[in-house]
Amino acid sequence: MVVGNLATALGDPDAVLDDDLRRHYRQAVGRAVRRGRQAGSLALGRDLRAATRTMAEAAVASGDGPAVLTAILASARELFRAEVAYLAVPVDGSGTYVFDEALGIRTAPFRRLRVQHGQGLGGLAWRLGRPVCSANYAADGRLEAAPVDETRHEGIVSAMAAPVSVGSEIAAVLYIGDRRMRPFTSVDEELLEDLAGHAAPGVRRRYADADRARALERAVREQVAYDLHDSVVRGLVAIGFEAEQARHRVAEDDTATRLDTIARAAEACMARLRGELELLVSAPRVGSVAASEILDRIALVPDRDVVRVLELDGVDLELDPDAADALVRVGQEAVTNAERHSGCDHLTVRVETSPHVIALHVADDGTFDPASGSRGGAHFGMRAMHAAVEGVGGRLEITPAVPAGTHVHAVVATRPSG
Repeated sequence: MVVGNLATALGDPDAVLDDDLRRHYRQAVGRAVRRGRQAGSLALGRDLRAATRTMAEAAVASGDGPAVLTAILASARELFRAEVAYLAVPVDGSGTYVFDEALGIRTAPFRRLRVQHGQGLGGLAWRLGRPVCSANYAADGRLEAAPVDETRHEGIVSAMAAPVSVGSEIAAVLYIGDRRMRPFTSVDEELLEDLAGHAAPGVRRRYADADRARALERAVREQVAYDLHDSVVRGLVAIGFEAEQARHRVAEDDTATRLDTIARAAEACMARLRGELELLVSAPRVGSVAASEILDRIALVPDRDVVRVLELDGVDLELDPDAADALVRVGQEAVTNAERHSGCDHLTVRVETSPHVIALHVADDGTFDPASGSRGGAHFGMRAMHAAVEGVGGRLEITPAVPAGTHVHAVVATRPSG
């Protein structure tokens, strides 16, 4: 505190100030500090009440779960005068967390960032069960496996995170951040903890909406599966039965062979369709899918007396369900084509995993069709394979195998990238 200025040195304070004057200044400074603290506390209280009122009004007035979360983030950003605010939630108990809602985020890689349990500032807050702050995120040695590159690219320098509890469990982490160095204080941490407590009803609403959406999705899946089974599967059964009956009543070998082909095709289609219907009901498209499940689903393709070898090369990683679906489509189509049209005797299906990508290899020892290597000239099944892989940002190559046959090679990312 500067109380004056002299052109000459002040000298000994005891020679200038007597006891009464020193006592007066001590009391005046003490009163000023207490009044400042009181005024600041009142101002913070008013701001916190305004923020919680905004969140409560959004929860009551809005029928949209994301709108409630957006109100929480807007209140947090306004309360702390922060540039960004975002909320991380777990993905179906898989140990992976995503930013469910975000305000002020500019870059797609950060917005789509997925982190594992315990990573970064949010992981530290989750582990400690209390708010934590970092004035310099990139240089904070307390953080484990922090996504420093994505955070630096977004421009965030300082950040603070607080766990949001729903009941006895931590259901989310609330973040605020700035693109400048900001020395957050213990008062800031206490204020964010209070705000996180008031945000719990909105987060609970988000989980309730997600549960309802999953229940509705499952009901729709079950209805579609029932309708398909009731119509298409029964139709295939009828086709196969009639073909078998006709086969025993004809004498011409050529006609009998064709009827056998029809009966086997109906049976194969029925088995494949039933397998897909079972997956439709039992495997919702949320969360993560194990790499080994890709092989399990490809194996559902009906066997046509070809020796199959299915291999998993690497760790049985969890990957995005859309990426898994794409590889399954490619694998099932490749196996079907090889066993029906290439004249192969041996077939290998291998799933190869690494931390960031997963590859599918399907190789047979039959005859290579040159048209299959060209996307434009390929038949419908081949075009569908290309579309499935390209739809998740992957790549597909169909080349001659050595010494003979066809090699189908598809590569996709284990998780969506920016």
